[in-house]
Amino acid sequence: MYSPDGRWWWNGAQWVPVPPAAAYRTRYEETPWTRKLQVAILALQAVGIATGAVIAPMALNAAFSGTVFNSPAFQNDPQAAQTFRNFMAVGIGFGVVLALVFLVVLVIGVIKLWRWIYWYLMISYFLAVLSIPSNLAYVFGNGPIRLPAWILLIQLPLTAAELGLAILMAVAVRRYGTWARRKIVEPIPS
Repeated sequence: MYSPDGRWWWNGAQWVPVPPAAAYRTRYEETPWTRKLQVAILALQAVGIATGAVIAPMALNAAFSGTVFNSPAFQNDPQAAQTFRNFMAVGIGFGVVLALVFLVVLVIGVIKLWRWIYWYLMISYFLAVLSIPSNLAYVFGNGPIRLPAWILLIQLPLTAAELGLAILMAVAVRRYGTWARRKIVEPIPS
C-alpha cells in the first residue's frame, strides 16, 4: 500500500520510502478463471477448425461448380479453364498453409498467455456477430453461392458461443486483467 503522495510504502510493519522506479518488478498471478478461459478458447477453436474443414470444401465446390467454369469463355477454351483451376488450387493451397501457421501461432499464444492474442480473440469474437446476416443470405439463396440450410445449425451456435466467450473475456479483463491474471507490482528486495 502506498501513501497518498506516493512517496511512502507500507511493508506490513512500517512506512518506508518508496525505492526508485527501476527497483520494481511486475509479475502476473493466475486466478481460477485463467485456465478455464484457456480451455474454453482452445475448445472453441478446435470446434471451429473442425467445422471449417467440413464446410470449406462444400463452399468451394458450390462456388466453382456453377459460376465461373460455366461461362462461355471457359466452355470454348478448355486450356484456359484448366489454367484457372490450377491457379485457384495454388491459391487455395497457399491460403491453407497460411491458415495453419496462423492457427499454430494462435494456439501457442493461448498457451503462453500472450496479451495481444487475448485482445485479438476478444475483438474477433465480438465481430463474429456480423457473420449472421451473411450466413442467412447464403442459406436462403441471396448470396453469391448457395449453401445447405443445415449449415446454420452449426454456424449459429458457434457464433453464439463466440459472443458468449467474448462477453466472458470482457468481464475477465475488467475484473482481473488480460487472461484473468492479476498484475502485481512489487519492489525488488535489496
